[in-house]
Amino acid sequence: MRYLDLFSILIIFALLGVNKVSVSQTCATCPGNTVTGYQSSAFGLGDTVSGDYSFAAGRNSQIISTAQNASHYSNVIGSWSRIEKGPHSNVIGSFSQALNDFSFVFGTYAKAKGSYSFAIGSHVEAWSGGSFVIGGGKIDAKLVNAISNSLMIGFNSQYPTLFVSETSSGKQSGKVGIGNVTDPQAKLHIKADANEEASLLIESGAPNQDINIRMGQNHRISATDEGNLNFETLEDRHFVFRQGDIYLEDIQSGIIMKSPNGQCWRGIMTDQGMLSFTQSTCPNENATALKPMQERSQLRVFPNPTSNSITVETSLKGQQGRLLLVSSDGKQLSPMQINSDKTTLNLNSYASGTYLIHLEVNGQIVESAKFVKQ
Repeated sequence: MRYLDLFSILIIFALLGVNKVSVSQTCATCPGNTVTGYQSSAFGLGDTVSGDYSFAAGRNSQIISTAQNASHYSNVIGSWSRIEKGPHSNVIGSFSQALNDFSFVFGTYAKAKGSYSFAIGSHVEAWSGGSFVIGGGKIDAKLVNAISNSLMIGFNSQYPTLFVSETSSGKQSGKVGIGNVTDPQAKLHIKADANEEASLLIESGAPNQDINIRMGQNHRISATDEGNLNFETLEDRHFVFRQGDIYLEDIQSGIIMKSPNGQCWRGIMTDQGMLSFTQSTCPNENATALKPMQERSQLRVFPNPTSNSITVETSLKGQQGRLLLVSSDGKQLSPMQINSDKTTLNLNSYASGTYLIHLEVNGQIVESAKFVKQ
């Protein structure tokens, strides 16, 4: 606010100078400055103003105008800043430059080289016509926007965090890049840096509040923190996978499908490559069955491999549960009710092979593990 007040006072003094010497070549000017532009002023020390109807305030700043490259109607507020080849240009800040017509700089060590360009921040440069750059680079790594009619935003880096492209007409909108993307290939193009994962987090504002990704009016992916991940479309639409394989690795919990009579069936892949189905409890379609990840029971089976028996360790903490044993050919063996954190199973009567063991709580399988009987 103090700087704005100073600027207002300077303008008032300039206007007073104009009223007093309205027919003179120069307006109010402090000693120690060089003003040759018509109806121009300079406050401070060591400023040079050769552009007409221009104003400089600070120290050692310049508004340079020549017959070939006029810099009229321009203003500098700051020290060691310069306007050249830039009529109707403005610089507010120190060590900054506006080098084309209608270019604007607000910051330090900033540069606007393109016509109608804007450079806002520190160590930033706008090189092309209509380019905007906002943020902060570094002394040896400036943030530079050399793309016409675009916006680049970044901080403490020579690479942008956000980029908005130009449009081909006034009746369209541009594309957005997140990361070091200056030529977005989609409406929203996200690119990670070399040392990070390309991730997108959508987080609800309250527990169990819906999180939705909508694709038009008819398709949706939705979830809650404690519920299922749902893929939805209209009844007469389909989920289509074009080309390539669908690869499901190490199916322990199986694929659950509901038959027309409402009964659910879990299918698992056997070691013989066969899909074997057994009756199963239907998942809670209201998406409230699963506990938060950190609260889910952890199932640990040891020793593995084993020859005679295994110990199954859970974190049920007194809850009732069931252990379901499934053979490699998909047969469900005798289930066992449990209510303790550690249970030992005798395997002498079972053939050698690979087995799955599921922990079921309140009709839902919450954890699974695989072991080998030798």
